Amino acid sequence: MAKTKLSTSESQTRQLAKEILEKRTNYLKEGAILFALEGDLGAGKTTFAKGVGEHLGIKKPIKSPGYVLVAEYPYDSSTSAGKLFHVDLWRVESVPEAQALGIKDLIKPGNVVIVEWAHRVPELIDEICRIKNLKVIRVEIEHKGRKERKIRYGQIN
Repeated sequence: MAKTKLSTSESQTRQLAKEILEKRTNYLKEGAILFALEGDLGAGKTTFAKGVGEHLGIKKPIKSPGYVLVAEYPYDSSTSAGKLFHVDLWRVESVPEAQALGIKDLIKPGNVVIVEWAHRVPELIDEICRIKNLKVIRVEIEHKGRKERKIRYGQIN
């Protein structure tokens, strides 16, 4: 049940991220949400993550975790409180290496986890999808032009 939207700017991509999370924000009281982001380098994965952070009211700039691999941003909004974890699997070369990051341990009520380059470890994402009290949303971002992005998204568990 995937939906597709066309984004013609970074602000539209951030806005779409906000809208997708907004529809699920109440769920954070009982569970966690994980965004499995897929797309080429420069597709807009970190831009999408910035939109999620904005919706949660995070003031600290959201950047690609890069060499850190996992960045943590606490948040406290009017509807929920928890942490946003931004995970970058660009340099991860195997499922065991990704598992060592402890992504499954981040899945707690109130937490939002964003996994960039999720398609590099599909077995781990499939395993994570079986965790109770978790909604997993796959987001595929595809270049369609210099500024245009085709964004397909949908819940996969």
